[in-house]
Amino acid sequence: MSNKEGQVSSSYKLKVKPKIDVNRIQLDVQRQREYRTHAKDEDLGIEEKANFLNLGEKLGDLLNTPIGLETIYDDILDVEKDVYNKINRNYSHLLDGNKDTLERDLPRVIANIISSQNLNFEEKRFIFNRVANSYIGYGILQPLWADKSITEIMCNAYDSIFVEVGGQKYQIGPGTTLFPDIKFADPKSYAEYVRKLYSKTGHAIDQVDCLDRAELPDVSRITANWTPVVRYPTFNIRKPTESTKRYTSKSFIETGAATEEIMELLGVATEGLCNIVILGATGTGKTTVNRILIEEHTTRDRVIEIGDTRETNPIHPHFISMQTVSRDKKRVDFDKMIAQVLSMLPDRILIQEMRAAMEAAGFLKILNHGHDGILTTGHSKNPERFVSLMVIWLKESGMNIDEHYLRKMLHDSLDVLVFTKRLRSGPRKITSVWEVLPWDGTIFGFREIFTYDFKLKKHVQCGKVSRRMYQHCFENDVLIPEKYVEESEGMKRA
Repeated sequence: MSNKEGQVSSSYKLKVKPKIDVNRIQLDVQRQREYRTHAKDEDLGIEEKANFLNLGEKLGDLLNTPIGLETIYDDILDVEKDVYNKINRNYSHLLDGNKDTLERDLPRVIANIISSQNLNFEEKRFIFNRVANSYIGYGILQPLWADKSITEIMCNAYDSIFVEVGGQKYQIGPGTTLFPDIKFADPKSYAEYVRKLYSKTGHAIDQVDCLDRAELPDVSRITANWTPVVRYPTFNIRKPTESTKRYTSKSFIETGAATEEIMELLGVATEGLCNIVILGATGTGKTTVNRILIEEHTTRDRVIEIGDTRETNPIHPHFISMQTVSRDKKRVDFDKMIAQVLSMLPDRILIQEMRAAMEAAGFLKILNHGHDGILTTGHSKNPERFVSLMVIWLKESGMNIDEHYLRKMLHDSLDVLVFTKRLRSGPRKITSVWEVLPWDGTIFGFREIFTYDFKLKKHVQCGKVSRRMYQHCFENDVLIPEKYVEESEGMKRA
């Protein structure tokens, strides 16, 4: 063999077959045996041996209770780190397994490990709360998720946390009367918490992607901002309906947000397949009104909603919420969604919120396919401004049509506009209900049916709906009570 051949052969390396990791297999078997040893029954799971609960208290109660210590010593943090290590080393099969089993057994595992530690009563409770919530809850802020009176969570910095309760914003944390034990140690731990929380959405938040909106696993809507756009990472979370108070027409009337007549007319208009838009600023109760109408007046329909978030979440036997998404630079947008939904035999196609050109064009497209009864929300201060905004969006979507004809299409398509407002004192109210009237050859008209009189502090009926709207509902087997219908065709400018 020549030297050259020898050099070639010596440089060639055989691919070594990977060895079986016997130790790893034995460790997995040991974990499963340990789990079965501690699990009394497959349905009951691991036996709980916690020695730090008050009389009648359960581990689930402790998960949702904020617990703080005046001083956190190094030995406490060492124990906490040891608990994490034991769980990751011996119970990874729980972490990777069934969600229900995880939520049932992992708190017991953590409690049993902590109970054997040389700590006092409060220290054990403190570590359990931190460790358990980091695995199956939302960490230090978990008590805010558990409180049904809280509708929104807002974090401006590591030492600036606010919540919304009853339409009012309150600061929480040290020095306040609301959740004084909830606090982040420093900016670093706060930033790490935001990263970990946002990772639950499947999105990344960093200095490149520094602005983002997404959904958490419980369908909470999170909006996050990262440096350099802000000095400290910020985020706010709109909690899902399931974890907050649910309103009905009855409770809406009892709180003074509307009257029986307003809710009756909106209900009849919904059942009569009128196209209704609920308008107002952020946090004024638009989605709440929308949800009430869906839950109480569309139960016989197959309802499919399209949007970029799943915020409505009504309790409905035949409701599907479809979300626009991007996957590997391929966007599933409104046009694709509408084409898909049309083949799903819908009775109603709803739009979650009118935000821009995409939704405005989609609104007309749905109507052009013969699907009346659209319910949606949006942002505007009065009827005329909303229609003008729709015209701008339709032009932005590529509709090169004269503005007059765009307005004519919109006035023929829209039926009812509902305006909501949150008062400075906190309560939310429906402030006005308008009928959209078609072009009569002279003006594009609107008729106000109900208004909230701020001087009298009550709702008053100031008009009646047209025979056109009455006929529209009649053709869909729904009768509007005569007390809401006007014989003449008088108009009122917005």
